[in-house]
Amino acid sequence: MIQRIQSIYLFLVFVLAVLVIFFPIVDFQADSQLFSLRISGFSGAEGIENLPNTSVISILTALLGILAIGTIFQFSNRKFQMKLNGVALLVNFGLLISIFLITDRTAALETVFDKPEYTYGAFFPIASVLFIILANRSIRKDEALVKQSERLR
Repeated sequence: MIQRIQSIYLFLVFVLAVLVIFFPIVDFQADSQLFSLRISGFSGAEGIENLPNTSVISILTALLGILAIGTIFQFSNRKFQMKLNGVALLVNFGLLISIFLITDRTAALETVFDKPEYTYGAFFPIASVLFIILANRSIRKDEALVKQSERLR
């Protein structure tokens, strides 16, 4: 059924993927200007050269949101739903790794001073990992309940 708790967890993953669009992920200080890494690229980074490409972050975030919504509607096939959650978990880890790699490459630039400051947007993928794990756990409980009821018949 679509109104199960795992649907709520997966919808929260989708909401967090959408919220990443509106919040900066990392703030950097360079030559008396503050610029931010966002899902769409760097904002406020005029005049700063050799910035890494951020298209991977936007692609992985969009894929995560699509997987979360798609998984919700696979409620009748719980095994496939768990497989999709595994793929979403891998995409989420890829998103986290790409955020940290891009942050590391940007912080290594000569024009960037201080350490990067992670903002709210960086913590949304971490929360998504938790919600995907909780959704998988709930799906497994449902599957065990269905198997138990089939044994009783």
